[in-house]
Amino acid sequence: MYMNDTERRKLFDAVAAKRKEALTGKYSLEKRKQMAVDMIEANGIQIGDPLMDKLADFVLLDDLTNRDALKARVPDSFLSERQLERRRAREVAFKEFD
Repeated sequence: MYMNDTERRKLFDAVAAKRKEALTGKYSLEKRKQMAVDMIEANGIQIGDPLMDKLADFVLLDDLTNRDALKARVPDSFLSERQLERRRAREVAFKEFD
């Protein structure tokens, strides 16, 4: 299904509004998944569409809001050399102020 720019803008705005509501804890993960599936099916959104990325952010809201905590818990063995260097640099920076 082809969407013109106005329709796409309305969908982007609708997802942004629902995301704000979800940040308050109004929607569970299952509800957000179902809402995303319904929007994808109703509007014929395809993989690679920026709307799909926006919907993924909406569904994964819990992980995105806690990503710094999640990154801190990743074992060093899973990090690339660059990531490991950055983590160590931040640890040194934090220790200087303790």
